[in-house]
Amino acid sequence: MIAHDAYCFAAADPHTLLLADEVSHNIPAGGESIAAYNEYLVDDVDKFADLARSRQTVGVLGLSTGGEPGRSHRFRTVLPMMEARDEMRIVFLAGQHCWGAISLFRGHDRAGFTPHEAALARAAARPIAAALRRAACRPGTSPDDLAEPSGPGVLLFDHSDTLTIANEAAQRWLEELSPHRVALHEVCAATRAGRGSTYVRFRSRTGRWLSLYGSTVNNGGVSVVIQPTPTSDTVRVLALAHALTSREQQVLQCVIAGTPTATIAAELQITANTVQNHLKSLFAKFGVSSRGQLVPQVIGEIYQL
Repeated sequence: MIAHDAYCFAAADPHTLLLADEVSHNIPAGGESIAAYNEYLVDDVDKFADLARSRQTVGVLGLSTGGEPGRSHRFRTVLPMMEARDEMRIVFLAGQHCWGAISLFRGHDRAGFTPHEAALARAAARPIAAALRRAACRPGTSPDDLAEPSGPGVLLFDHSDTLTIANEAAQRWLEELSPHRVALHEVCAATRAGRGSTYVRFRSRTGRWLSLYGSTVNNGGVSVVIQPTPTSDTVRVLALAHALTSREQQVLQCVIAGTPTATIAAELQITANTVQNHLKSLFAKFGVSSRGQLVPQVIGEIYQL
């Protein structure tokens, strides 16, 4: 147990590293845009993407600044919102991909996080990452009678990240985001940072796969489109979640199309025995024992059935 006074725990899009759905404690409302601004638009230590790409996994603000936290923009702008003196950041890596991250904060009545606590966090990160990766495959929980909004939602933010326009579909889609709407702030800040079109996909509060697309507009504004994630992109995430190899993905696509083993072997220019070996691996990864079970399992994960 690593003592803390506040936290923010968020899932991450493993392809774009943007944070999405979150749960938090003692995090004041209204600070999400400040935190996202720090993450994408200023230089600072222990950015989540840097921790993930370097595979460093854990960063402690006090330690990373050499005991001079005042050097950190985040210390001066984000931590005061929690009346915090130190922050520990942990990214959750499974394989080569990041599935989530957490920030732990300590107030002024506690000592800063220690190297020993950072080591404990690093040891705990791997099983948590594995759990987050498995969670991406869970069946949907949407009620059968929960209707989707008609069409994509469109939102427009001005140069100060104030929402100025939202169509009716967007207002309904926003109900499926976390209360702090971290995904929106992430997309807006990353778009302003010059990434061009920015994209994040995630499981909504009702179990649907949703995607946010951000792009710049005139006068420093950002437009965000929110809609169900295309099936092809859902498949990409599920392929990562199940740790499928490229060849297993090819075999899986053939199986879903109803292609016989001999034809799969001919199309992929491999032997029938090799196809069977890939099928056995797919059965194990999806927790089934036959083609007849594999296809509905995959379809269920894609469409949250």
